[in-house]
Amino acid sequence: MHEFHEYEGRRWPVVLGYTLIALAVALAVVFIGRTVYRSVRHSSTKPQTTTQVQQSNRNQPAKPSGAGNAAVAPPTNQLSNTGPGNAAAIFTASALTAGSFHYVLKRRRDA
Repeated sequence: MHEFHEYEGRRWPVVLGYTLIALAVALAVVFIGRTVYRSVRHSSTKPQTTTQVQQSNRNQPAKPSGAGNAAVAPPTNQLSNTGPGNAAAIFTASALTAGSFHYVLKRRRDA
């Protein structure tokens, strides 16, 4: 024998509670991923400051006069580092996909 419990009066508070719990878990995953990413990518060398770069340019020999202003700075092929955005995007997409599948299957089963 199966028991069916109907929670008509408490449906919205429960949904709100689950939404807040899901948001807290998502934030925890993002912040933990960010911490892990920063600890892995942390380097012991300090980046050069603007004054250090200017001083190192003074020590370099002067360019020949025929060089002109054709190439001020060589372009880099490196993308900017934006942090653990991919991990957060994958988590969000998979959570939304799983939630939508659960909703569709539950509606089918109840019909």
